[in-house]
Amino acid sequence: MIYIFDELVKHDLLDFQQAIEKLEQLSQINDGLPKKEIQKRIESWKNKKHFE
Repeated sequence: MIYIFDELVKHDLLDFQQAIEKLEQLSQINDGLPKKEIQKRIESWKNKKHFE
């Protein structure tokens, strides 16, 4: 699931802010997602960098 967000941002289908908002929303309703991986992406996107 998180990989999909990476690709959407990478291909400019979501901007960084949109991706952050949507991933935070998804994280709140799905406890099964890896919180550390989500936080890594959010921090990277807040700095306007693609996650590597």
